[in-house]
Amino acid sequence: MSIGGGTKSQLWLQIQANILNIEIISLKDNEGAGLGAGMIAAVGLGWFDTFTECAEKFVRDENITRFQEKMVKLYSKYYSEYRKIFSATQPITKSLVMLKS
Repeated sequence: MSIGGGTKSQLWLQIQANILNIEIISLKDNEGAGLGAGMIAAVGLGWFDTFTECAEKFVRDENITRFQEKMVKLYSKYYSEYRKIFSATQPITKSLVMLKS
Protein backbone atom coordinates (compact mmCIF):
# COMPACT_ATOMS: atom_id res chain seq x y z
CA MET A 1 0.00 0.00 0.00
CA SER A 2 1.20 3.47 -0.77
CA ILE A 3 -0.29 6.72 0.55
CA GLY A 4 0.63 10.37 0.59
CA GLY A 5 1.99 12.80 -1.95
CA GLY A 6 4.16 10.22 -3.69
CA THR A 7 1.07 8.46 -4.98
CA LYS A 8 0.38 11.40 -7.27
CA SER A 9 3.40 10.38 -9.35
CA GLN A 10 2.86 7.29 -11.48
CA LEU A 11 6.60 7.31 -12.21
CA TRP A 12 7.43 7.10 -8.50
CA LEU A 13 4.92 4.27 -8.00
CA GLN A 14 6.43 2.39 -10.95
CA ILE A 15 9.97 2.83 -9.59
CA GLN A 16 8.86 1.47 -6.19
CA ALA A 17 7.13 -1.52 -7.77
CA ASN A 18 10.20 -2.32 -9.87
CA ILE A 19 12.72 -1.94 -7.04
CA LEU A 20 10.66 -3.90 -4.52
CA ASN A 21 9.44 -6.48 -7.07
CA ILE A 22 5.85 -6.15 -5.81
CA GLU A 23 2.57 -4.58 -6.83
CA ILE A 24 2.00 -1.14 -5.31
CA ILE A 25 -1.59 -0.32 -4.39
CA SER A 26 -2.50 3.33 -3.98
CA LEU A 27 -5.64 4.30 -2.10
CA LYS A 28 -8.45 6.68 -3.02
CA ASP A 29 -7.98 8.44 0.32
CA ASN A 30 -4.39 9.72 0.49
CA GLU A 31 -4.74 11.00 4.04
CA GLY A 32 -3.59 7.79 5.68
CA ALA A 33 -2.99 9.21 9.14
CA GLY A 34 -6.40 10.89 9.31
CA LEU A 35 -8.17 7.83 7.95
CA GLY A 36 -6.32 5.59 10.40
CA ALA A 37 -7.18 7.85 13.35
CA GLY A 38 -10.83 7.86 12.31
CA MET A 39 -10.84 4.08 12.01
CA ILE A 40 -9.28 3.70 15.47
CA ALA A 41 -11.97 6.00 16.87
CA ALA A 42 -14.75 4.10 15.08
CA VAL A 43 -13.59 0.76 16.47
CA GLY A 44 -13.06 2.31 19.90
CA LEU A 45 -16.60 3.65 19.90
CA GLY A 46 -17.90 0.20 19.05
CA TRP A 47 -19.16 1.13 15.59
CA PHE A 48 -17.16 -1.84 14.26
CA ASP A 49 -16.14 -5.01 16.07
CA THR A 50 -12.73 -5.29 14.37
CA PHE A 51 -10.27 -3.17 12.44
CA THR A 52 -10.65 -5.56 9.53
CA GLU A 53 -14.38 -4.91 9.40
CA CYS A 54 -13.74 -1.16 9.60
CA ALA A 55 -11.07 -1.28 6.87
CA GLU A 56 -13.40 -3.18 4.57
CA LYS A 57 -15.83 -0.27 4.86
CA PHE A 58 -13.40 2.66 4.51
CA VAL A 59 -10.23 1.60 2.68
CA ARG A 60 -10.63 1.75 -1.09
CA ASP A 61 -7.98 0.92 -3.69
CA GLU A 62 -7.59 3.39 -6.51
CA ASN A 63 -4.74 2.04 -8.60
CA ILE A 64 -2.49 -1.00 -8.79
CA THR A 65 0.99 -0.49 -10.25
CA ARG A 66 2.54 -3.77 -11.34
CA PHE A 67 6.28 -4.36 -11.47
CA GLN A 68 8.02 -4.75 -14.81
CA GLU A 69 10.18 -7.88 -14.87
CA LYS A 70 12.81 -6.29 -17.13
CA MET A 71 13.24 -3.38 -14.72
CA VAL A 72 13.25 -5.66 -11.65
CA LYS A 73 16.27 -7.46 -13.12
CA LEU A 74 18.03 -4.18 -13.90
CA TYR A 75 17.46 -2.72 -10.42
CA SER A 76 18.64 -6.01 -8.90
CA LYS A 77 21.97 -5.66 -10.74
CA TYR A 78 22.36 -2.07 -9.54
CA TYR A 79 21.53 -3.09 -5.97
CA SER A 80 24.15 -5.82 -6.07
CA GLU A 81 26.77 -3.27 -7.11
CA TYR A 82 25.55 -0.80 -4.48
CA ARG A 83 26.04 -3.42 -1.75
CA LYS A 84 29.65 -3.88 -2.86
CA ILE A 85 30.26 -0.12 -2.80
CA PHE A 86 28.59 0.24 0.60
CA SER A 87 30.71 -2.53 2.12
CA ALA A 88 33.90 -1.12 0.61
CA THR A 89 33.26 2.44 1.82
CA GLN A 90 31.83 1.64 5.26
CA PRO A 91 35.20 2.08 7.05
CA ILE A 92 35.68 5.48 5.38
CA THR A 93 32.19 6.57 6.42
CA LYS A 94 32.89 5.50 9.99
CA SER A 95 36.14 7.50 9.99
CA LEU A 96 34.32 10.59 8.72
CA VAL A 97 31.73 10.27 11.48
CA MET A 98 34.52 9.99 14.07
CA LEU A 99 36.12 13.21 12.73
CA LYS A 100 32.87 15.03 13.41
CA SER A 101 32.99 14.11 17.12
